[in-house]
Amino acid sequence: MDSHVWSVIVVVFTTLASASNMEAMHGPSTNSVDMPENLKIAPGHLQPLGSHSPPVGSVAILDHVPDPLTFFRDYVQPGKPVLFRGAAKNMKAFQRWNDDYLRNKYGELEVEVEEGKKENRSLSLFHMTLARFLEIYNTSDVYMVESMQDPMKEEFMLLKCLLCGGFTDVLLDAVIWFSSGGTKSVLHFDALDNINCLMDGEKELIMMDRKEESHIDIDNVDGNFCEVDVDKVDMTKYPGLQDVPWYSAKMMPSDCIFIPYKWFHQVTSRGRNLAVNIWFAHMWKFTEDTCPDGKELPEFGSLADLVFGNSNAQFRGEMFDYFHSVGIEDITENDLLEYVRMDDGDEEEAKEAMKELDINRDGVVTQQELLDFPVERFALLFSSLTKDLGYPERPDNEYSEPESMENDNGHDEL
Repeated sequence: MDSHVWSVIVVVFTTLASASNMEAMHGPSTNSVDMPENLKIAPGHLQPLGSHSPPVGSVAILDHVPDPLTFFRDYVQPGKPVLFRGAAKNMKAFQRWNDDYLRNKYGELEVEVEEGKKENRSLSLFHMTLARFLEIYNTSDVYMVESMQDPMKEEFMLLKCLLCGGFTDVLLDAVIWFSSGGTKSVLHFDALDNINCLMDGEKELIMMDRKEESHIDIDNVDGNFCEVDVDKVDMTKYPGLQDVPWYSAKMMPSDCIFIPYKWFHQVTSRGRNLAVNIWFAHMWKFTEDTCPDGKELPEFGSLADLVFGNSNAQFRGEMFDYFHSVGIEDITENDLLEYVRMDDGDEEEAKEAMKELDINRDGVVTQQELLDFPVERFALLFSSLTKDLGYPERPDNEYSEPESMENDNGHDEL
């Protein structure tokens, strides 16, 4: 065989060996041969939520709590999450609420407990005393989710950023979340603004802007959540999640975080985990004359002095949000009827409401007129639509001891 042929053979083998070595070091090349789309594995497939890409950033952190106007202007109005580092450290609840204290002072209170610390909204709810929950929560797959009862409101406080400007008029609930840790929530959004304060443990949050809603399949519309398994994301079933940028946040004891309404989030909790969240209707305007002129607000306000549960502001806010999002500045009767039809409301009722809302009789209602109309009267105009908002009801059962009480802190929970 002549020298030219041998040279060609050597070059070919050298090239193949080099390619083999590169593949061993860096994985198969996709530059020369395109893999068929149906055979490609999407980033993050069957991996925990957030594995498809690194976070685009962390939630902003402040070492102080801003005044209400700054909070509204910089965070509520633009829908921007923020973490207040150490904001709850001077609360009595943070300083006192260990298990012994809770058992001795509030043990007789009846509380609501969820089955399963990895959130599954089809499972049952139980009722038991707080003392009983404290006996079993370290060794059982249960999680307390309870609207704060009046006796406990003396020791949990409202942050300064909510003490005026209209925030105290739109408070809806204060909810205690209590577990032994290892909990995981579903990926969901709330149609409310939320400040969550952590009394004990750690929380890690994956947060996604509401603007990403087209990529996130909320396949349980009634509950506002995605049924994706947050431990093993099936990218073939939820392909939109491949394209969602996300933000990270980590909470430590005494931290509080603001989660804007309709922001998607998933929460993982570790260690003895006790948190309280304040839900309030999203505000579209700030009422500055309710704030003290030239006076510094106190660090906290007592929950015991406040009224919770008025959902009328939430109802009006959701109507405003709809017309704002679709770009309808001047609302006609036909626009209002179309909105009412979406929720199977009373059309004759809507026509009468239009007459009251159209104060200057020009045939349209502006977005500003919606916000300026007295909220209690506004809700009465749409009695067929005003109803309590919340999660679907689940079976309510008496609690019975499971056969096994072994603690599994690796178990997936809310």
